Amino acid sequence: MSKKVRGEDAAELVSSLPRAALTPTPEYLNEFFKLATSPEVTKQSILNTSAILSFTNLVRMSQVDNSTSHKYYPTHLFGRFSLKNNTAVQQEYIPWLERALESAVSQADSPKIQLYIRALGNIAHLRIWDIFEPYLEGEKNISTLQKVLMVVSMDKFSVLYPKIGRQVLYKIYQNKAQPHELRCAAVFLIMKAQPPADMLQRMAELTNEDPHPQVNAAVKSAIESAANLQGPWTLPLALNAKAAVHLLNPENYGSQYTRSSLRSYASDKLNLGFEQQVDHIGSDDHIVPRALLFNVRRRLGGVNDPYMSFGAMTSSVDDLLDVLLNQIGENEYSDQRRHLYSEENQDSENPDSSWNLNKIGSELNIKTLMVEQLEGNILFRLAASERFFAFDNHTIEAIPSIVKAAASALQSGNSFNFTKFYNQEAVTVGFPTAMGLPFLFTFNTPTILQIGGEARIRTHPDLAQGSGNSIPIPGVVNASADVHFVYSTKIEGQIGFVTPFDHRQYVAAVDKNTQLNLPISASVDVDIENAKIQATFSPINSERDYQIFHCSSKPYTTKHDIINLKPHNQDSDYHKIHVLKEPRQQQAIFGANSTGMAFRLNYKNEKEFNSTSWIVEEAKKQDPLVLLYFPWADDTIQYSNVSLTYDARRSSTKAVKFTVAFANETSSSRHSEESKGDRINPAEPSSHSPDSETRRQEFLDRVAE
Repeated sequence: MSKKVRGEDAAELVSSLPRAALTPTPEYLNEFFKLATSPEVTKQSILNTSAILSFTNLVRMSQVDNSTSHKYYPTHLFGRFSLKNNTAVQQEYIPWLERALESAVSQADSPKIQLYIRALGNIAHLRIWDIFEPYLEGEKNISTLQKVLMVVSMDKFSVLYPKIGRQVLYKIYQNKAQPHELRCAAVFLIMKAQPPADMLQRMAELTNEDPHPQVNAAVKSAIESAANLQGPWTLPLALNAKAAVHLLNPENYGSQYTRSSLRSYASDKLNLGFEQQVDHIGSDDHIVPRALLFNVRRRLGGVNDPYMSFGAMTSSVDDLLDVLLNQIGENEYSDQRRHLYSEENQDSENPDSSWNLNKIGSELNIKTLMVEQLEGNILFRLAASERFFAFDNHTIEAIPSIVKAAASALQSGNSFNFTKFYNQEAVTVGFPTAMGLPFLFTFNTPTILQIGGEARIRTHPDLAQGSGNSIPIPGVVNASADVHFVYSTKIEGQIGFVTPFDHRQYVAAVDKNTQLNLPISASVDVDIENAKIQATFSPINSERDYQIFHCSSKPYTTKHDIINLKPHNQDSDYHKIHVLKEPRQQQAIFGANSTGMAFRLNYKNEKEFNSTSWIVEEAKKQDPLVLLYFPWADDTIQYSNVSLTYDARRSSTKAVKFTVAFANETSSSRHSEESKGDRINPAEPSSHSPDSETRRQEFLDRVAE
């Protein structure tokens, strides 16, 4: 290994491999497996997690899921990548993960247990249930959260093998001896496993008998939301759910209970749509749910792909907050509180004391339950990569030392740069025409995400001088940063044919460009003792113009030399397609008078100014989330160009300052009948100057009246 990249950079690179691999042959997978299990990788926790999950995802996509392998990889050129005589998945990869899971369980290493559970779930092979079953049935001992993670990790298994998946999940749901968290997670996945009407009807009837309200709330919300699904892809599930709605328990469950929300949308006009599922498992000890699961799949032109997903869960929200708060406040006052607390509780913890809690419980014959270790995890899939972070109480207890190291690095300024280039969608279709010329259709969405700059933080007392056992609460925080954020994506669709005799490709295409550019210089001053925050924002260079936002659509035709590597817009035969001779255009300047910072909006389009795009109309009529998941969709292909620019020359103000202050005391001497009678609008202050103490006091007095 060259060791050119390590840690977070290496983890980000490895996480992109499942979508970047073009020909995942058995030899490729074997080399990837050696890399993921090598000592150099396993001793780096972040890299080890990313490598294991990326490898198992690639195994599923290329070796287990035949439909995904056919869709993502050139099987018509190279044949099946999952060879019938290739036994590595069942005889090498899965057994290795099984042994690793057993080893982690024997060592009670919660982060590793969660990692290998998620990795086995990623493979989604039929053998996975044989590994999980002894743990879920109680034959092998693991925590409740780890059992819930096992069920949640069967999400891909239930999609690949819906019949087997729903049988297994329904068995878990029916077992009332299981913890409610486990049964609720099973309900969530049953809705993904194409449940028939009779199964949903049995589940609906059980809501009238089941003693646990959390499970009943999960079933009721899942069936009710499924009955309202739209589109041809979710029609079978919607019809089955409608057949069970009338059997549900009529009780209304509050937001503190478990809930599953399914949502879908389909447009026949553009052949696109989405399926969204948001689930949360209610807590027994807090209003905040102990698990949150979010998943979106997009359908575009007949292709069904995962778009984004997020998951977070913890064994106890209350314990998590307690452990987090215990890491904060290391100072002389907190030391005194800890000393006082230890004195007050020394009798209850002293085994020789008559007030010892264990002795009292033994005399009263009280059976106490063992408190499970605090643990949890966060998973997100976005920007063509998957990241997983598992934690326990030891992980959280390391936060003070991490904060201390970060504060030390940021004292004199620390430069950072994160750049990620990925292709969210990549489709190439080729076949011969009747004339014998090869036809090609390509669709790509190259995207770049870049965040770079420099940050400085100074605190008093200095966080870098802390003990490393807890995070002292600083009285004053001064932070400044120059951050340049760029998000740029290009949607390029091309259709045409190739004439091999002269190396020419005749192309009709459209490019849709979107870019967000935010060069921000920020300074934040926090005065905790006086409950005041001041933040100042300005462009990095206030003397130059910045194009903040750009969106354009450019249809064109060209005759391209396939040997020439130059882009199409540099071809001599490149021609833009215009409906009008001159596009309608408009320019507007705003913000100069109201904020002092001027912005210039340039608009060019071949549509009428007062016309509303199809996608906005559809969002109004159907689902506003269409704007989020398909912001570029349109039923026409026309030239357009919209840009928003920061205009330095017209800007009289070079920075914007915000002040936030908190006060909780009022002065009764300011309350007078005369002031009440003279005041017309209670919300109108007498002072409009920035950071006015008089205005704050007036509002406090009026609230107290």
